Amino acid sequence: KRTLALIMLGSILYLIWFGLSRLSAAVGDRSSPMHLANNVSNSVIFAPRVLRTAIMLSFANPYAWIDTVLIIGVLAGAQIQTDKILFAIGSMCASLVWFNALTLSSAQFSRLFQGRWAWRILDMLTALMMFYFAAMLAFEVPWRTF
Repeated sequence: KRTLALIMLGSILYLIWFGLSRLSAAVGDRSSPMHLANNVSNSVIFAPRVLRTAIMLSFANPYAWIDTVLIIGVLAGAQIQTDKILFAIGSMCASLVWFNALTLSSAQFSRLFQGRWAWRILDMLTALMMFYFAAMLAFEVPWRTF
């Protein structure tokens, strides 16, 4: 039980750090990926390059692994035994809906995210969500085990 509490505490600290980094990016006008791509030409993107990038963003993305394995795993571990199956099914369904909606709506939102303000607002909303998740997780930690 103490190990689970330590992992939950680590998850809370990670969520707070990530929220602060997004808030800092929004306040410092570093949200837009365009400030990183100043030296990139508008050349044609070839399929192997797109595929390689997609694989790297999916499997070599440490945030995806932390979010999926650590945070969702900790939340699942904190559930009562009878709720773990329902939590797993709900997590998988939410992921399926979220990633399909994100993929299908990306073309429609591409124009919106050509401006700096949309990225700043997105980072501010992300920061608020991270702080909310950290607070909710903090209420689940069995603090008496420390």
